[in-house]
Amino acid sequence: MDPTAGLSDEDLVSADDEDLMDLGEVGQPVVERVLGGTVIWREDESS
Repeated sequence: MDPTAGLSDEDLVSADDEDLMDLGEVGQPVVERVLGGTVIWREDESS
């Protein structure tokens, strides 16, 4: 079974993709900056 079946070229890894290991960021900043998303809810970290 081809793991890339049904994916567009935009979904595949390309040379101009950012290397997430080099960013030094994780969590919400990555969602907002790299993925262009907005965090609308976050679990309380003390739970």
